[in-house]
Amino acid sequence: MKSDLWKCALLALSLLALLLLLVLPGRGLERLMKSGEELDALLAGKEESGEPLTCALFLDDCRVVWDQAAGRAYAVFSGKASPKVHIEDNDLRVAFEKAAVDEGFVAENRALSLCVYNDDAYSRWELYFTTLPLISITTDGTPIEKETDSEVSFRLIGGETGEVTSKGLMHVRGATSAGWPKKGYKLTLSKDSLGGNARDDDRPLLGMREDEDWILYAAYNDQEKVRNVFSTALWKNAAEENNAFHVTNANEFRYVELFLDGAYQGLYALGSPIDKKSVGLREGEYLYKSIGRVAGTYQESEEAYLNFEVKGGDTEKSETWEALFAYFGKIGRQDPTLNGELDHDSLVDYLLFGELIAGADNTYKNIYITAREAGNAVIYLFAPWDFDYSWGNIWVDDHAKLSTGVYERTPDDEIRYLNTDIARYVAANDPDFLRSYKERYASLRRGAWSDEAVGKLIDQYEKEIFSSGAFLRDAERWPDSFHSAPEKGLADFRAYVFSRLSWMDQYVENRK
Repeated sequence: MKSDLWKCALLALSLLALLLLLVLPGRGLERLMKSGEELDALLAGKEESGEPLTCALFLDDCRVVWDQAAGRAYAVFSGKASPKVHIEDNDLRVAFEKAAVDEGFVAENRALSLCVYNDDAYSRWELYFTTLPLISITTDGTPIEKETDSEVSFRLIGGETGEVTSKGLMHVRGATSAGWPKKGYKLTLSKDSLGGNARDDDRPLLGMREDEDWILYAAYNDQEKVRNVFSTALWKNAAEENNAFHVTNANEFRYVELFLDGAYQGLYALGSPIDKKSVGLREGEYLYKSIGRVAGTYQESEEAYLNFEVKGGDTEKSETWEALFAYFGKIGRQDPTLNGELDHDSLVDYLLFGELIAGADNTYKNIYITAREAGNAVIYLFAPWDFDYSWGNIWVDDHAKLSTGVYERTPDDEIRYLNTDIARYVAANDPDFLRSYKERYASLRRGAWSDEAVGKLIDQYEKEIFSSGAFLRDAERWPDSFHSAPEKGLADFRAYVFSRLSWMDQYVENRK
């Protein structure tokens, strides 16, 4: 009797040990790697599953994402030769083909054969690794469109914040870009309150500010997928709090790879917008966002409603627009009182920045104007946005070429930001403008825009875009998009940036 009990106890312990090996962290990837012959022997007698087998599989605590239609799986590469493997589904097991998974393996976008199996059936997958965080968004089956929000479930995997899940609303964003196959999105995270109502779910995703509103930028028409992310960082590093109120008059992006309803969507940039929260709007203060080209000045007109969005007030009320109309009206009349209402620090940064990036699409367009109160006066802050047509790329009216001319603007081509209405006004009404303009540029060239700082930023983005393998996967997913030769990395972009900086040095020095 005691012998039988002892045997049962040993059997139970053995089964428990096997279970722990299969489902708890600690089992290295190398221990589950097998040669081709070993994999064939392991699967002998099993049938390939008609419904692909997936499981809650983790590598170093990062969940694997499955693209069932493509027969692919994606995992965050931790840099370890043998990451810990953890499976939460007790009736499934995994095995991997033998391979040296290292930085070269990841950058070359090579796949590791992965088998998911049980006692009766198996499924084979191609497992890809990335050094970027993964975002998986699941809809309720409703297509994501431009005009209306759709309910979604959000999951972020990897990065300094680890795994994050939330509910949310999402819609397609953009004007021309909304018609391209690879869509950009606006995402608002939400959660249920105690009463069952949805409320904002502020999260500090990937080390960025805590917020509920997020942008997923697609970079479909950018051959190196870098212009918006790099330019946004240049602006943030230079001008983030360089304004009268020391508010965050800037945003930022982090590269990710996106999945929508399980299907791989490619390389994206997750970012937070400039909004009424970042610039600290109070009651009676407004943030105006230019979404169309405004050539010249105007008073109250239909053009304002068509070319600006406004945050902080009811767009149907006239007082919401008063500060914007007053701004343009004073420029048109050359009213000297406006000079005291301009935040000269943010304005000088804005003018320098637009010229530096060769941002032809940012003249009379793609600008934030914040109207904040200081005592009895209104102070206007400035910030740019949307930089896909910069650093040599320009708009061309040819949709067969994605409306983009690649490197059609030379690095020594003057955009003449100082010829915009606001630049001409401030130059005429502020005798110290040119001096402050030159001094600010010299300061930036010693700091945020120095050759060293700019070079490090390009190095960082080159590694994220290309060493992750994401650029190759994006090119495969979107073959009709622009993609530069991957072996060149950011070499052409780097050369343009430094040529532009050299030209800018002379341009600013020679301004009179």
